[in-house]
Amino acid sequence: MNCDPSLFKELHSLDGAGHTLVINELTGDVGVLKKLTYYNEEVYDELASLQSKHLPKILCHGRFENFCGGEYIVIEEHLSGVTLEEYLEKNKPSKKERMKFFREISDALIELHSLPKPVIHRDIKASNILITGQGSAVLIDFDAAKIAKPDESRDTTLIGTQGYAAPEQYGFGASDERTDIYAFGKLIEKMFPDSARMKKIAKRAAAMDPKFRFQTVKAMKYSVVDLKHSILPPPGFRTGNVGKAVFACVGYAYYLSLLIRVNLDNGPLYINIANRIFITAIFLFELDLFCDWVHIASNLPFVLHPKRAVRILAKIGWTLVIVPVLVLLLAVLMALAMYPFVQQ
Repeated sequence: MNCDPSLFKELHSLDGAGHTLVINELTGDVGVLKKLTYYNEEVYDELASLQSKHLPKILCHGRFENFCGGEYIVIEEHLSGVTLEEYLEKNKPSKKERMKFFREISDALIELHSLPKPVIHRDIKASNILITGQGSAVLIDFDAAKIAKPDESRDTTLIGTQGYAAPEQYGFGASDERTDIYAFGKLIEKMFPDSARMKKIAKRAAAMDPKFRFQTVKAMKYSVVDLKHSILPPPGFRTGNVGKAVFACVGYAYYLSLLIRVNLDNGPLYINIANRIFITAIFLFELDLFCDWVHIASNLPFVLHPKRAVRILAKIGWTLVIVPVLVLLLAVLMALAMYPFVQQ
């Protein structure tokens, strides 16, 4: 990462752990300078490429001559707030607010795991989640993080927090995305002691054997999705991206034009209605499958596979399976409906 730590002026010491509040005199960015003895430079290389609402921005990192005695330093965005641990204890948030935090923590982990070199946090716990003054959850503290390496048989460094660390962090395997899922499951137990549904999700997430856990955080997030909050806004208008919105408008206009054009000459009214229902069913299925709209199709095998190529092939494959089934079903229903008229 290209940065000049000399641009950062010290404001004051934050605590006894060697953390210092600094400000970039050129840009005005306020950050926290940390001197690290245990770190993974690849992790910070990946984090520096991220712009996320749920992860602190890395302003500068590395070793620099004539700066902090040549120690490895990280300067990350300064965020004010309290830890989730403190927030749960003092504020007693509603279930709705806790669900919001659940979704935001999920999004942070999805971003980490989707990086070109996936980052495994390895220390998910309530004290490593910051609730900002704006009421958003931010995942912090990457001292234990590592890059996921599929060819590893076990972790070379055993690290984690007792009660949250997965078995593989104690030498029983190699950490991967499912390691964070285990800890997240333990965190959910703490966040939702009053919800049988969330306890069930937590139990699956924290299974001792990784193959019995959720395989991706995305699958875990969607397993508890509230459909009332998923329908609106529709795909294309959820991110505020103008290009996606224009593309979505074209798609929706095409769908409406199909509905208008469906009009069988001299055909019974119910046949025309059935055709419109059929077109709508296919459209909604494809919308959910490819845009993760209400997350029903995401329960199909391989749709949320960690590898992008597998996900794409799965979606194409399910399209080739489901659409012909819908066509066949419509044909059978029409044949049954027309049967009395044929007999006459």
